[in-house]
Amino acid sequence: TTGRGNPKVLALNTNKCNGTTTVSVGEINWLMTHETITLTPMYVAKSHNGVDWQYVTTLPVATPIIAGQSDFFVDNNDPSDYHNIHVISFRPSTGTFHETHPLNANFTAWSDFVTIFDSGIINVYNCTVLLISGTYHMFYSTEYNGHHYMYHATCTYGAMTATNDWHNVQTGNWSGLGDIESFSFVNTGGSNWILYYYDITAGKYKYSLSTDDCATWSAGTIISSLSTPLQFSVGVIKLQ
Repeated sequence: TTGRGNPKVLALNTNKCNGTTTVSVGEINWLMTHETITLTPMYVAKSHNGVDWQYVTTLPVATPIIAGQSDFFVDNNDPSDYHNIHVISFRPSTGTFHETHPLNANFTAWSDFVTIFDSGIINVYNCTVLLISGTYHMFYSTEYNGHHYMYHATCTYGAMTATNDWHNVQTGNWSGLGDIESFSFVNTGGSNWILYYYDITAGKYKYSLSTDDCATWSAGTIISSLSTPLQFSVGVIKLQ
């Protein structure tokens, strides 16, 4: 495609990644959404091996316009069932987050965007949603009062619908990590997590550890093998 920007990739079948298992052309084992030159509409692409990609369709255009995308969220950890796949987008000027999901297994049709969370904070962007012990957790970026802190909201029902109870539970510099963005979470077993992120103040990629399901975080550690970027984004896919 001619679009560009902030691609998000979801492995639908982790046993059919490039170079590990024979794949059949035409199978959809990987899904990607990405922003375009004008941000909206966002594009959808598919792949059978994670390397060769093909444009599928555009996501619905919301009114007013959605500014950019956040991340995939699979509601029950089974991405092979398209009903469970959600794409979350955001609108900085209103501080709101929005959801769309596929309507068929070929990913050619998607639902209209619905507003799932009004953060009450102007200038929000990229978010990640996690399901931990029956509670939905949203971690999102803010640009507020001169800082770029990671905020935290939770929800107990209807997380990907217009009827839910999303609310902020931790704001400001609650994580102790300072001005960060472009974060990615990886569960390493039980209540243990790694948070990869870009430290804006230091201009470095870092990681932090949590042993209590993301309630608290260790001091950030620089990932020394990564050079200082011209542009920053962090993405991690756990395949096993």
